Amino acid sequence: MKRYSVLILTAVLLFSVTTESRAGINQEINRQTPFNNFTDSLATLGKTPKQKTAIKNKRRLARSQARLKKIREAHSKRSASR
Repeated sequence: MKRYSVLILTAVLLFSVTTESRAGINQEINRQTPFNNFTDSLATLGKTPKQKTAIKNKRRLARSQARLKKIREAHSKRSASR
């Protein structure tokens, strides 16, 4: 019985650690900085609300993709060095 409880506790801890690390990565990829907000507002000056939304979404997506690419490159360099 004692072995099963240790096994279950270990499984729960491993699952929670991987979930937290994924949440941290997602938060890093989708972060929005004041500089991003400022440049987005400059890019949308004089646009209709529909155009503003489309422009901001495109810019956020491009930033997220660039951050994801950077994270993947760093991860692959770390994996290759092992």
